[in-house]
Amino acid sequence: MLDEIGYSGATVLNSQVLEPSCGEGVFLVAAAKRIIVTAREAGLSDEETALRLATNLHGVEYDNDVLQITRKNLDTLATSYSLTNVQWHLTHSDALVVEGYGAYDFVIGNPPYIRVHNMDETLRAHVKQFAMSTGTTDLYIIFFELGLKWLNPQGVLAYIAPNSWLKNASQKSFRQEIIDGKKLHSIINYGAVPVFGKEASTYTAITILDNASDRTEVRYVENGIKEPWTSFTSYNDFDEYAGEPLSFVSPDDQLFMQERKRYKRFLGDLSNIQNGVATLRDKAFLGAPVDAEQAITLPVVKASTYKGEELTKRIIFPYVTDGDKVRGLSEDELSQHEKAHKYLLTHKEDLETRDSDKSALWFHYGRSQGIGNMLKEKLVFSHVVHPDQTHIRAFILPMETVVYSGLFVKI
Repeated sequence: MLDEIGYSGATVLNSQVLEPSCGEGVFLVAAAKRIIVTAREAGLSDEETALRLATNLHGVEYDNDVLQITRKNLDTLATSYSLTNVQWHLTHSDALVVEGYGAYDFVIGNPPYIRVHNMDETLRAHVKQFAMSTGTTDLYIIFFELGLKWLNPQGVLAYIAPNSWLKNASQKSFRQEIIDGKKLHSIINYGAVPVFGKEASTYTAITILDNASDRTEVRYVENGIKEPWTSFTSYNDFDEYAGEPLSFVSPDDQLFMQERKRYKRFLGDLSNIQNGVATLRDKAFLGAPVDAEQAITLPVVKASTYKGEELTKRIIFPYVTDGDKVRGLSEDELSQHEKAHKYLLTHKEDLETRDSDKSALWFHYGRSQGIGNMLKEKLVFSHVVHPDQTHIRAFILPMETVVYSGLFVKI
């Protein structure tokens, strides 16, 4: 990561580096080693080298016991180069309250990730004060917001953190800010590769942001596959960007898409293609007990994986037909379905953290998309076409079947 952000050569001797929530100081130790090696090559004295270490590197950690491990790791490194009594600039504090805005050339680290519904009340209230705290936010996004503030006008930030910000609705404003400000430099996406060991299930990416105002493109590296690839996307392609999920494609796919533009007829010209429902908390609506009232549940299909099997799964569908329209139940109406109501109440706190439509009640789906067509016949098909496929299999779903996680064709 240090190489990716240009922290090398003579630059390291005069750059201010911050590792917020530094843990055991992995990045601080790596940066310190570069300072020592470069200082020796430049002929600096041990006293001058120790001074650079003390004044250029900054670590902040909430857990003082962990912070002392950082100090020990740094001392061990310094001692291996015959440097003693380095006055490391380590701060025992909550990084969320550290200011020093505009002070750093580099901000680097692995910020903590805690989803809002897993935070205690004190932390949740604090996080809600930040601009990027919208919907089902995560603590790591707040560190991105702070990181940009900590950077000086030429500063560079690199975090290895969850890659969920690329897609999640609650990170829309973050995506909008870094695209509008041309702050997004590079993404090195590891996907499902266990960067932090097999026990860690989080999908991660290295995200690099900087304050360069003349940036013309975004570099994207896909590392989570057998054959990694790199693509470059011009900022001109984001002229009408409005915070939508970010997707990047390989050079081969870019060529395919350019070729596709030559064709004049598309499936969307011949049929009505729509998105399935967006509950914004599938596990709650799909996890209803098997004895929940049938009147408030419907068969459900995951469009992206359905292969025509028998419809055995059901989903809570808190809606009812009202003439030729579908409307959401009131809570009084929901309470008439005692088992389903009782079950949903166990998820109420979590459901209320969603970034739902303003008109949606806490037990409704997060978005209204597709709901009106769930009671009609639909056609679903796999969205991924493999090179050796000669045709696409499609399946007709009966009326009153809910589709989620994918597209369907309205019949």
